[in-house]
Amino acid sequence: MFATRWNLPGWNSPRERTASGVMMIPVPKSGILEAISGEEAARSVPDVTELTITARYAMPFAAWPEGSSYLGFLFFARANTPERVEQALRKSP
Repeated sequence: MFATRWNLPGWNSPRERTASGVMMIPVPKSGILEAISGEEAARSVPDVTELTITARYAMPFAAWPEGSSYLGFLFFARANTPERVEQALRKSP
């Protein structure tokens, strides 16, 4: 039997009316994470609702395409329109 939206759990859950988005923190080059900076500047961008760093210090990371993980979630943003969300995500310091 094929799954359809009518037999998957949550298919009829209420949806948010506001636009939202997330940007992953890329790994620009391979190495070991030693420091994080710019967190307060990132949180001060209008419409940004959260910044989450999931990486651990002293952990080696490989840049894409060899790598398979991100450093964290740079921004979660919510606004009235998708364009405003995109603008907030692109303003990352």
